[in-house]
Amino acid sequence: MKDSKKNIDATKKEKSASSIEHLDLLRVFAISIVVLRHCFSPYTGAWPISEFYNYSNFLDISGRYISSISMPLFVFISGLLFSYLRNNLKKYPTYKTLIKKKYNRLIKPYIIFAPIYIYFILGLTNIKDFVPEFFGGATGHLWFLTMIFAVFLFFYPFEAFFKKRPLLGFFLVSFLFLLFPIFAKFNLIPISKALQYGVFFYVGYFFHTNNAIIYKKLEGKFIWFFLCHLVLFSFVPKLLNNIDSLLIANLIAGYMKLPLGLLSIIFTYLAFSKLGKVDFYKYPPLISSINNSSYYIYLIHQPVLMLLFKWQALTSLNGIYVVIFAFIFSFTISFVLGHFFMASSFGRKLVGAK
Repeated sequence: MKDSKKNIDATKKEKSASSIEHLDLLRVFAISIVVLRHCFSPYTGAWPISEFYNYSNFLDISGRYISSISMPLFVFISGLLFSYLRNNLKKYPTYKTLIKKKYNRLIKPYIIFAPIYIYFILGLTNIKDFVPEFFGGATGHLWFLTMIFAVFLFFYPFEAFFKKRPLLGFFLVSFLFLLFPIFAKFNLIPISKALQYGVFFYVGYFFHTNNAIIYKKLEGKFIWFFLCHLVLFSFVPKLLNNIDSLLIANLIAGYMKLPLGLLSIIFTYLAFSKLGKVDFYKYPPLISSINNSSYYIYLIHQPVLMLLFKWQALTSLNGIYVVIFAFIFSFTISFVLGHFFMASSFGRKLVGAK
């Protein structure tokens, strides 16, 4: 009887592991569109180097559309994987353990990479400029590290409550989402971002724990969620153009990120769930290799892009060609360097990996 129970548990664990492995395609897609999103930045006025590039309405809209999917999906996957590690592999048994591991995984890399980014990429050498940038926790793309650390700190103590009352928990984190502009106003960026993206982490957590039920309810509805997202995305700019108050317009634009993010998560998840039914072991080894290096791809890609876009020769080229070249170049360089770092014990230790 005991052996039978062990076999059942082993089978469940094996299936759970397999289902996580099937997420590799989704994870590759997520890191790819995060990198791609930043390739549009020179043409949207989002980066200081934008002054060298001509604004493009098409590229701006394209970049913003990708942005409505990229980071919500990235955070959603973080919540899903955390659920797998907690509920299937029983990791992070105590709050102290979680804090220690996430500090090594997120805060230490921030402490190391943020000064490099601030000094060499942003060119802030004055202490008065350097210190607020570093301690603000919003250095370039590295804001994600401080944000997701704050999400972990908040979510863990309430995990048992969220499991018992998942719907109430969703309304709670959705309400907290509404508060993010207040903390942004006081320049408390990590908290503001955690409130803004924490709801997507929460959804990811429960998509894993209730995967079969959720998928059954949503299956076959991909096109509806995709169209709703597309219509809402198209509607928001028209709505904002009819609002005279800049404050109200900014609030609406910020709050619209919640429904847009949820819709994009659902239709993307549905699309890749279909692909996930393909045998994992038929996937090219490159898929696993990219996932293994994805953290470094995230850390490295934006500095590579910033340096690339400072190259004045690109300014005379068609914007679409620049975006395509920038994506291939930055993703390749980041992947190669990430693969190199992850192959060394020093590189793995640097980002809190085994």
